[in-house]
Amino acid sequence: MRAKWARRFLTLGMALGVGCGSPPPPGPVSTGSGAFGIITLNGKQLMYLPLLEPASNSDGQIAVVDVGQAGNGLSGAPALVTDIDLGCPVSKIAGFCPSADFATATSADADVVVAASSSSHRVWFIDPSKNSVSATISLDASLGPLAASAGNFIVTGVALDVANHRAILSVSTGFLFVDLNSHAVTGNVAAPGSENFGFDPTAELLVAPFYSCPVDGGPCDLQGPTAAGVNVVKLASGSVYAYANPAEADAGQAPLGDFHAPDSAAIDPGTELAVVPLEFGAATAFLDLSNAAYDDGSKSFTAPLTTLPTAAGEDEDGVAVEPTSHLAFFEQEFKDTMAVVDLTQLGKGSDGGFPATAQVEAQIPDTPGGAPWENLGDPHGVAVTTSVQGSKPVGFVVTDPGSGSVWVARVDLQQFVALGSQAVDAGVSSADVSGAVTMLDATTKE
Repeated sequence: MRAKWARRFLTLGMALGVGCGSPPPPGPVSTGSGAFGIITLNGKQLMYLPLLEPASNSDGQIAVVDVGQAGNGLSGAPALVTDIDLGCPVSKIAGFCPSADFATATSADADVVVAASSSSHRVWFIDPSKNSVSATISLDASLGPLAASAGNFIVTGVALDVANHRAILSVSTGFLFVDLNSHAVTGNVAAPGSENFGFDPTAELLVAPFYSCPVDGGPCDLQGPTAAGVNVVKLASGSVYAYANPAEADAGQAPLGDFHAPDSAAIDPGTELAVVPLEFGAATAFLDLSNAAYDDGSKSFTAPLTTLPTAAGEDEDGVAVEPTSHLAFFEQEFKDTMAVVDLTQLGKGSDGGFPATAQVEAQIPDTPGGAPWENLGDPHGVAVTTSVQGSKPVGFVVTDPGSGSVWVARVDLQQFVALGSQAVDAGVSSADVSGAVTMLDATTKE
């Protein structure tokens, strides 16, 4: 695993949830990874963004950002609706919290926002109609951290399983289920810890990449204690299946190729493609789960694999898929690059893979204040939804350099991917992509 520079709360995670709202309606729930939940409520599209810096009273806080507004392109626009104070777990001294808990992951629908932390065992339940904390719980204190590439994390991500009225939390020992009514932990699935997992609520599947496999049983018996791979978790049965690649000579230890660390995942329910960016590999793996075969004896599965090198030879670590357009949106952690891939183009390339124009990569423009863009780190700050502005697919990335400056970049994904037809290598510059980007100020009231 790559050592990354540490900044105490620079690593945010996890899955985006989209709730019901006023016309035009939002698209289906995103099944990828991101640091922020997004809902449409009372005609506004709201992002619940954990902030890296404490409030003035030293409490942790979440910014509620109006990401559905028209905005003002690259010139920027105030977008903060309000900040949610997460409280203090101990007695305050002179009005200040000496040991604040900071959220680093949210998932949301119109009824509830669930926030969790990479540095704390606390979980928050937020009422989006009031934008205030309605309940908190503490996970078992014996739950140890997951060793990820940017640090050690208690909870790496959270997704809402609305149909079963529960939250799914990714932890070092696998996945925990938390009931949204009682707020109790009601079950778990043992599996290797995953930085960013994909969730298909229709098929009730998790796609969970991992760097190592320290948990005894199941996939670890198959792959060994140091394997890096991908699991599929069938939620209905709680079964865990490890990806096995018959074409890879070292399939047991590296089913996606040597030195390729599966870093995150998203699923497109329409194409049934699991999208898995490969850290160190400058490539993305696409697993066709519509043709997956599961072996209950070995607890493994096979599926057709397509590997696509990134357009500019850079890693693209985080991913989310917008399911109505089948566009996969990527970001590179701690860098200023983003990319988009049109999943419907798989098989249309001359080699049976993707044509060059299906993938576009670009630099994210500087912030309106002139600061260079730097994406969030592990778990990844990337999300998608259907915009209330014209009902088109949009992606989101965030930069949070500290000192109270936080910007959200909203990207018109259709306009972005269309740029691929204008470049031979399907890579474009920030100047070319600027028309597809809207900058929103997450710390200034609208």
